[in-house]
This record gives sequence, C-alpha cells and structure tokens, in this order.
Amino acid sequence: MPVVIYIQPGSVSAERQWQMCVEHCRRHDYEWSVIVPAAGAADAIELVVSGAAEFIVTAFSARPRPGDIRFLAAERDVRIEYVRPPVVRREVADLVVRVYRNSGRDLHRTARILGYDIGSIRAALVRMGIRIGNGTTPDSRE
Repeated sequence: MPVVIYIQPGSVSAERQWQMCVEHCRRHDYEWSVIVPAAGAADAIELVVSGAAEFIVTAFSARPRPGDIRFLAAERDVRIEYVRPPVVRREVADLVVRVYRNSGRDLHRTARILGYDIGSIRAALVRMGIRIGNGTTPDSRE
C-alpha cells in the first residue's frame, strides 16, 4: 500500500524534504503516491484514515504545536514515520524512559502509548543512556 509524503512547515525547503522522503521510501521499499504540502496536514491524515495510504512519511518533526500533524495523527491513531526522528526534550525523554520501563521494556507498546514512532522512542532511550536490543546490557542508570 502506498504512503503519503508530508512536507513540514519551516526552514528546510520543500524540495529538500521531498528528496529526503523519497530516498527514505526507496531504502525501505515504500511506494509513495501523494505529496501533501504543509497546509494540508489534515488532508494527509484523511488519506490514511480513508485507507488510501498506509501511513505518513515526513522528513523531520518540527517543534510541536497544537494542531500540527503530530497532534492530528495522535488523535486519529495515524502512524507517522520520520526520516530524521525528532529530538526530544529532556522532560519528554524522562517520560519515555518511565513508560518504557513500566511497559515491560516493550518498544512497540511504548511508541503506541506515547504516540511516537519506534525510531523516536529508540533515539530518546539511547540519549538517556539506555541501551536496547541485541542483548546489550542496560547501563547503570537503569
């Protein structure tokens, strides 16, 4: 099933974001069918909800704002995959760690509970010094 490419508002040009997303789709063998401009966040969500696309691919996560694609996606349980996972603030990273520990150290469950993609959860855990996967041992902060 195809994915939707969503162009974020901000200082990174639409052309650069498009290039990043298309390359990401090629690497992961995603078929993309629609490019939605920044003003069309609700349209991107509707394409997924209607079944016309499986999920949304976007280049990066802009700073969260009420009504942005992240909030809209969370409200409708729509998956967003970021080419570059968002950098989370310390307070949010602490929350990710608590939820991860309380979920039985389940990445998928943590991502679902918090409304983030797995790459973002993994990045936050690594940033906080928690090693995951491949049988690695957590560091002393765990």
